[in-house]
Amino acid sequence: MTDTIEVVDFATSLQFTFDDLRRYSGPRSVGGLAHSFRVMQRVFPLLSPDGPPARREIQVRTAHPGPGLRDGVELVTRAVTEDRFRYDPAFARTDGGQRMSWWVFEFTYRDKIVTAHAREEFVPEALMHFALLGRKATPDERERFLAEIQKMSALVLAARPEEIYDIVGLG
Repeated sequence: MTDTIEVVDFATSLQFTFDDLRRYSGPRSVGGLAHSFRVMQRVFPLLSPDGPPARREIQVRTAHPGPGLRDGVELVTRAVTEDRFRYDPAFARTDGGQRMSWWVFEFTYRDKIVTAHAREEFVPEALMHFALLGRKATPDERERFLAEIQKMSALVLAARPEEIYDIVGLG
């Protein structure tokens, strides 16, 4: 597997690495960024089996509120800028409790829709606790949260996309 994501923009092939996404987003939200990278690698071949999808025709819906996920999708697809990215808390998963509720991703491309769920082993249990603390977190809790995000990023990037996400809808 090539560790890139490829899309086509106005008949030009564009390839993105995780480092490209990290440079765009910055160092803080690497957990969501790693998930954005891997989930796009997982679903794009299903959406467009004959070659890379057209970047500006991809729509995304997720219950994940984090900036890393949004930034990764934006760089590759321009879906945020062009109003094709939808954060939808009502789209949250109902299996796996609150910890897994955000980790659902729906990509639409032309006449196809692919929905993917992250597997539990790729979402550290402590992450949700820290995320819910938000601004109430102490400096020590914020440091532990950032450490958990770094661990999740490393775990996700070390795995193949098909190990991380179950395809729960394909149509």
